Amino acid sequence: MSRVSIVRDERSLAACLEDIAEGEAALTVARVADPDDLWRALELESLLQVGRLVAMAARLRCESRGSHYRADFPASDAAWGRSLVARQVEGQLGFALAAL
Repeated sequence: MSRVSIVRDERSLAACLEDIAEGEAALTVARVADPDDLWRALELESLLQVGRLVAMAARLRCESRGSHYRADFPASDAAWGRSLVARQVEGQLGFALAAL
C-alpha cells in the first residue's frame, strides 16, 4: 500500500493493484492448520479487499485534492469535489460520486 501514498500516479497505483492481486491469489491456496491461521487468513482477506478499494478509488480520481497528490494530474478538478462511493452489484464492484 506504500504505492498509494500521498504522492501517487497511474503507474504506482497499477503496480499496487497487481501486488494486491498476487496477495489474493496466494491467499486462495493458503493452508489453514488451526483457528489462529483461519483468523489471520480472514484478516488478510479483509485487508486486501480494503486495499483494493482504496487503490481503485485513488486510480479513478484523476486529480489532486488536499494532501493527496496525483503527479500525473497535479490540478484539482471541481467535478471531483465529492466523495466516491463503492458498491457491489451482482458481484461486480463499481464506484459513483456521492450525491450532493
